Amino acid sequence: MSESTLVLVGPQSTRIRDASGRELVNFASNDYLQLANHPALAEAGIACLRENGAGMASVAFISGFHRAHEELEQLTVEMLGAEACILFSSCYAANVGLFGSLYGEGDLIVSDALNHASLIDGIRLAKAKRSLFPHGDLARLEEILADRRDYGRCAIVADTVFSMEGDYADVEEFRRIAAEHSCDLILDHSHLTGTAPPDGIGPYSWSPLPDGEFIITGTYGKALGGSAGGFVAGSEAVVAQLRKQARPYIFSNLMPPVAAAIAAEAIRVMRREPERNAQLQRNVEAFARIAAELGVPVPEGQRHPIVPLKASDDEAVARASVLLGERDIHAVAMSYPVVPKNEGRIRVQLTSGHTEEEMRGLLSAWSECVR
Repeated sequence: MSESTLVLVGPQSTRIRDASGRELVNFASNDYLQLANHPALAEAGIACLRENGAGMASVAFISGFHRAHEELEQLTVEMLGAEACILFSSCYAANVGLFGSLYGEGDLIVSDALNHASLIDGIRLAKAKRSLFPHGDLARLEEILADRRDYGRCAIVADTVFSMEGDYADVEEFRRIAAEHSCDLILDHSHLTGTAPPDGIGPYSWSPLPDGEFIITGTYGKALGGSAGGFVAGSEAVVAQLRKQARPYIFSNLMPPVAAAIAAEAIRVMRREPERNAQLQRNVEAFARIAAELGVPVPEGQRHPIVPLKASDDEAVARASVLLGERDIHAVAMSYPVVPKNEGRIRVQLTSGHTEEEMRGLLSAWSECVR
């Protein structure tokens, strides 16, 4: 393990403890709703583990599909309003398995340039023609689709929330363009699920397209408790095809039943405790207000708990991350190849559990570190 890797003891939270016993204020977790240490999730996992053991010990079509998996699929379908859902060991596995199963020679896949690595890797494995459009440049997307008639099946691919920017895809415009050009629309909800008001999904639920498939991928490993597993949700036809052709599903073990039970309980808790999402939204607003007071630039109109803090260059960001760590603030520098060269940033990740004092402490320290 790298000497720079943080080794933790105890649960994930806004306050974490490393192996030396040092406590850190944590701004580097995807645990947006503070469910990773929720007692109901822990109890659901313990009960499932005691009743069902550690895992399936084989792939689904050989060893079977557990009742816990079936329950999680149904809860995910209800959460998104989709027709069907298929589980994978991770969202990375879901995205890697998706494209090669649905698209081949003579097809076209058009992708936002800032899509997550798992989408990029999955697209590369398909035999379809690939094309990129600059981040959020829907005019360029439509220019690419001017040649749509030259291809068989076509897909438009984007993150709903982009993991390094914290900005949202224009889903309504994507739907319009997909419908106009008879394309499929594939959105990765990994950083969206659990964060959109008022119910964690907001207006980003599934509904069919007139002449294409609307497909949503996502993870249970972020806002939904951070356990494990990913999914693809959409029409019954798409899910049936993936069960037969998606290689990570056919040739890799499913998530353990205990992980499915934890994720299912996370969805139920998210429904029962909407105040977690409401507090998350208040914290996003408070962070922007405090940043303005301290003169720290943040993206205008920021709505998501991912907030990039940028400095003059990658080295300045790396130095700031070290200095923050010396002040017991865990906020990680992101640099090339995770982001483009000289676009390094501290990716702040807010949760429902952060206090205004903690947010002010981070922003004050950042301001001093980059000065």
